[in-house]
Amino acid sequence: MNTYLTIDEQDEKYIINVEISDSEKIDRNKLNKTIKQISKFIKKNDKKRKDVIINTNLDLDITEFVTVNFEAVKEIVNDLGGVTITVTDAEATQISGINEAGTYMLNGDQALAYSRIRKIDTDYKRTERMRNVMTACLEKVKQMSVSELNAITDKVLPRIYTNIDANEIVSLIPTVASYKITESKGWPPTVEGKIINGVWYGVPVTLESSVKELHKELFDDDDYTPSEKVKEISEKIINKTGCGE
Repeated sequence: MNTYLTIDEQDEKYIINVEISDSEKIDRNKLNKTIKQISKFIKKNDKKRKDVIINTNLDLDITEFVTVNFEAVKEIVNDLGGVTITVTDAEATQISGINEAGTYMLNGDQALAYSRIRKIDTDYKRTERMRNVMTACLEKVKQMSVSELNAITDKVLPRIYTNIDANEIVSLIPTVASYKITESKGWPPTVEGKIINGVWYGVPVTLESSVKELHKELFDDDDYTPSEKVKEISEKIINKTGCGE
């Protein structure tokens, strides 16, 4: 049998069509070419999906982004030669090779384990640990020379997903030393824990008030009025979860 895949865009949904024809030999060249086209299509449209989710729910207009997965974080940390992280006694029990509280140079596997700790405290602390690793990576990068930065960029770029042009990223390298993360915190500011279908969710109380707080913090807008879409989503969350009634 021959299997060919195509994609149709219908009502903002992407449908993968599978066509099977009678044949004992698979046209691998055609199949590989089609798979590459599908990968390219998904990567192109993945930006719209991420942007729509964030911008619609938070009344934002984010147009550029960088994302990394867990495996990429591990490899990036190794590329940097490790990162310096301070761990607690409780966190130390969750990281291979670490036995007590202290400040350590963590390798990729250890930094990933640290980032993914979730049993000892809250989900907010877990995401805080993720941000700690990202901040430590930035601090390590800021200590590098331009030539070292160029070399590490060549290693890192294939491991991240971004809609920012590679040339634009390279042009920013000389200014990396001036970057500073002034504050990092979890969001939304007020949540209520809720188990739905066996899964725990941190439900914003409420999304509408959280968006107002976000715009006040980010844009110093004390009188921001959330869009009708945010109000609609906020009401749906309240009706579904009972949180914020």
